[in-house]
Amino acid sequence: MADTLRKDLLLIDDEKGYHEMFRFILEPLGFRVFSAYDGEDGLAMAQTGSYDLIFCDFHMPKMNGDEVMRKLPPAKAALVVMLMGSDPNFNRQFEDKTREAGAKHYLRKPFDFAELTAVIEAALGIRIADQHRSP
Repeated sequence: MADTLRKDLLLIDDEKGYHEMFRFILEPLGFRVFSAYDGEDGLAMAQTGSYDLIFCDFHMPKMNGDEVMRKLPPAKAALVVMLMGSDPNFNRQFEDKTREAGAKHYLRKPFDFAELTAVIEAALGIRIADQHRSP
């Protein structure tokens, strides 16, 4: 199944470890991962590139994820999975802001392989083969 996926993902996040993790987990499954390390670069890449899914962290330098979302055309904003920290006091505000901006999916950091692949499956309407579920 990995050979048939061939989906392009953009990760906008200032934490380099997440870029490494995405590549380690997703490239063997057939995904191509493109990286932006701040909101401004991520917005430029999202506006000009053709991605199947865009992961965008909420807290970043230069421009936060909420601003990125609001500057994207609605069709591209609908492709965004927002990434957020695990602060329980912030979760409700985060959900409201990201949904208002157009995000349909979000993922709380830190997340594991199963959570990451589940949100990709839900967002893209695909099934990632069960044999790939254990790292």
